[in-house]
Amino acid sequence: MLYQFVCDYAIVNSSYSTNEPFQQKILWLILDHCDDSQVRSLFETVLTHNLPISGHTLLQFAQRFMSLGQAHVGFEIIRNTLRLGADPSSYEIQSSCVKLLRIRPEQDDWYDYQNTVVAELLQLGVRPNVILWNCIMQNAIEAGRYETAWRWYDMGINDGLKPTRPTIFILLKIVKDQKNEDLLRSVIDEAHKTGVLPNDLEVVYDLLHAVLVIGQQKGDSGGLGDENFQNCLRYYVQYCDIGPLQELGCRLGPVSEWQSCDRQLPAPTPNIIGIMVMAYLGGHGPWEHAIDLWIRYDSLVTSKHPLIAPLANTDHVSNAFLMRFGNHKHTLHYCTAVISSMIKSTPSETSRSRTMRSTTPNQTGQPTLQTWNILQRAYMKHQLTEAAEKVVSMLRKRGFIPDRVTWTQLISLYLNRQQTYKVVYAAKAMKDSGIEYDDVTIRTLQRIADKPRFFKAMDEADRRLQVVYGGDRSSQSQMENPSREDTLEKSSSEPTDEEVALKHKPPSDSEFWGQ
Repeated sequence: MLYQFVCDYAIVNSSYSTNEPFQQKILWLILDHCDDSQVRSLFETVLTHNLPISGHTLLQFAQRFMSLGQAHVGFEIIRNTLRLGADPSSYEIQSSCVKLLRIRPEQDDWYDYQNTVVAELLQLGVRPNVILWNCIMQNAIEAGRYETAWRWYDMGINDGLKPTRPTIFILLKIVKDQKNEDLLRSVIDEAHKTGVLPNDLEVVYDLLHAVLVIGQQKGDSGGLGDENFQNCLRYYVQYCDIGPLQELGCRLGPVSEWQSCDRQLPAPTPNIIGIMVMAYLGGHGPWEHAIDLWIRYDSLVTSKHPLIAPLANTDHVSNAFLMRFGNHKHTLHYCTAVISSMIKSTPSETSRSRTMRSTTPNQTGQPTLQTWNILQRAYMKHQLTEAAEKVVSMLRKRGFIPDRVTWTQLISLYLNRQQTYKVVYAAKAMKDSGIEYDDVTIRTLQRIADKPRFFKAMDEADRRLQVVYGGDRSSQSQMENPSREDTLEKSSSEPTDEEVALKHKPPSDSEFWGQ
């Protein structure tokens, strides 16, 4: 085998002076055919027998070691290659540094470690090219060091680096994480300077997504949701044709004031239309507008509109309709229509690369677990207990397993209805599914008024639940004699909490979920 050939060659020639250089291409080809277990042995053989090896071949070894996750070995090879006189600005060095910095050490302070690596590379004369520069900024973002990322951006600009398309995506990621409108305007200006805008529709999509995220934060803090669509629209009309939005019947307002008149605008991608639909549904306008949009949208999907039908390949837009319809009792029955449409949908023939990313593994637009949880929450909002319970049965029948959100929502519903024994059942079912309580679940359970009764029901089944309340049973003297307003009323016809908890036999769907 080739691997053995190198080893034999090294042993035979180790005692002779090498008059002819060892063929680096041979070594490179052998390295390419070695399995993972042979790479280290081959490298040790080359070093032990002092075979001549070029800097390029050394970096090939570094790349293989880093592919195996051995960042420390790769870094040592890069360091030695630089000390032997390799050009730090060469593509091989720069690309090896990128690969090195994209490895995540299994340690909490991975970013601090990588910072020391970057500092040493700089000391060894490495000056980042644009690819390495983007990589360093991306690492800072993933570590939540946004100001550090911006400092690196400024340093790169000062060193004469020109932002590229990936740079703009990185900066938009910072904007979305920090929800900073001023930064967004700066990034848009930079995208125009670099020529990425106005023609790159994937950047337009990411830009609109950033506007949507910023607007959603304003809505959460009491801002006007309808302004979010108008803000998205101001940018949209500068880059894309408004025709598809008009076909959907969106109320667009004074778009002529914002439109660009100096060029023919391209049709938007399905991704972009999806963002605009979600922004439209996120507003607080008349619910009749949402119904009209749904009717038009469903019709265009059914007729396989080339730009709108691909939106049904994922759950994103359908989930947005569910959230909007679930807010009002007048529109709640449209939730059933949305679910029915998702279940009977078939994937559009449009290229998958131009459709929205989905939480549905096969991208068929079928309801996902998130879809069912949104539907359950809609029924909870309107105190429709049996309908919310029925959702659990429906999602199980379609092959899903209730998750933390599903169970926590049920617990909250039962608490609101003062159905203690069902709280016990849901809390136990959640634990028995291997799902740990998160902060939201714990805060929900802390709303229980009749804590002694809840403890009594849960003690035999799961003593660990006491941790929710600090685990200090001795401090419950006040709980043992609760006031009247803290006591949950209970019908004599209901099973006791102790019976439900101790039997620990979940009722069948027909018994519990009211089929």
